Amino acid sequence: MRAAPRLGRGYERLLLVPAEVALPRPVSVRLHFAELDDVKRGQRVFDVKLGGVTVLKDFDVVRAARGGHRALVRQFDGIMATRTVTIELVPKAAELTPTTAPILSAIEILPPGRPE
Repeated sequence: MRAAPRLGRGYERLLLVPAEVALPRPVSVRLHFAELDDVKRGQRVFDVKLGGVTVLKDFDVVRAARGGHRALVRQFDGIMATRTVTIELVPKAAELTPTTAPILSAIEILPPGRPE
């Protein structure tokens, strides 16, 4: 296995992809959350944006999962994507600390119509 070549400043790697991959298409996005720290309700609150659109407002994992140390999955269908899906986690806390910064445990991007 060869290492990827280093790129100089101002250069971008060129990727050739089939046309069907480059065309916008709807996908389903599953976001997995789990609060594994000892964080209380209301301590870690954030918005989640997919492709610039807010899909979760004032999201609190502990509140949504009805307690800490529990897994939680949120699925969003019909998210338009080409080669990438942009996910933004926007903190509500004035100061970011290890217990106020947004968290995300896993991401799944699925083609439409995929069975559960």
